[in-house]
Amino acid sequence: MTAIFTYVEDDTAFICADARRAIHVLSSIATKVHHRWSEYILLAQTGAGEPMTELLCEMTVWRDRQPGLVTFQGLVDVFNHLRPKHYAAATNRLKIAVNGIVVAACASDGQTPAQIVTFDFATGNQTVVGSSGSAYADGTDQVAFQQIADNELRQFKTAGALELDGWAIACLSQAVASYPANVGWPADLAIVRPYPTPVRLTVLRRIYSPIEGLHSVFAL
Repeated sequence: MTAIFTYVEDDTAFICADARRAIHVLSSIATKVHHRWSEYILLAQTGAGEPMTELLCEMTVWRDRQPGLVTFQGLVDVFNHLRPKHYAAATNRLKIAVNGIVVAACASDGQTPAQIVTFDFATGNQTVVGSSGSAYADGTDQVAFQQIADNELRQFKTAGALELDGWAIACLSQAVASYPANVGWPADLAIVRPYPTPVRLTVLRRIYSPIEGLHSVFAL
């Protein structure tokens, strides 16, 4: 399973997810935050690992062939077009119910506001779950992880500069402690932001333990 923690604020979007993929008693390292839709939008996945990755990879191919699809509306259109095929293939192959969520952390691009949106693999439903200045969590225990995200965010916002990597490490450490069989290190952190304005920067970092140092590029 998974722990995902996301945050958006104005023209910045951030996602952290653990990289453990557990299958029964076995586990492996998987990349769950390797889906950069644009310089404003980051994607992560939770749920059925292989079918979700297949969907997101084909979505990326469509985007690359048609540069106009890098907008949020382009993301919605491509997901709506490709999801039914991939979901049908997954259920036919696995012969069980297949669940999964794509979490999109979207910075404001001047046309679409900063927001966090979930895309449901099974139903196709799309839900805005966060706005500028808010956090959203998903994964093995969405309710518990959301409480962790909100509690830690309040503390980090009162400490001066908001260190998003520090916030994510604190959140993920609690998720690992609560669900050691489902969530584990390493973790991937990704941010899209102006750095400095008007240049936009995308940074992806893998951290292997909660004691690794922080980096200024993740501080707002």
